Amino acid sequence: MSEVRIDCEAFSRRLEKLRRYAKDKKLDIISIAIGPTEENSSFSVASSIFHWLFGYEFPDTIFIVGADFIKIFSSKKKIGIFEQILDVEKAVEFVIRPKDGIENSISELNNKLVKNISQTSSVGYVH
Repeated sequence: MSEVRIDCEAFSRRLEKLRRYAKDKKLDIISIAIGPTEENSSFSVASSIFHWLFGYEFPDTIFIVGADFIKIFSSKKKIGIFEQILDVEKAVEFVIRPKDGIENSISELNNKLVKNISQTSSVGYVH
C-alpha cells in the first residue's frame, strides 16, 4: 500500500478559501465531521470537503477550522497523516480518538468539541 501524501500547497490555498467563506458568512468556526465508513455509504458534503482539502476522505474524523486555528479529532494513525499540514499551517491542535472507539456519535462529539472552543462563536456545521 502506498503512503498517503497530502498536497500541502493545495491544502493551504483551499483552507484560505474556506476561511474567506466563513468570514463572508460571519462564521467564527466551521466544523466538518465524518462518521464511520458504514455511515458514509452515500454522498456527503463533509466527505467532499475532505477530498477537496486533503485529497482523501478520513472517516471518524472531526475537522474544526477558525480564522487562526485548526483542531482535528481522529485516530492516532490518521493524526500521523494530518501532521503533514504542519508544513503550511502551524496553529494545529490534534486530539487523538481513543482506540476503543467513540462513546458518542460523531455529531454529539462534534457539538461538545465546538462548545468547548468558545461559548460565543457563530458556528457552521457540515456533516
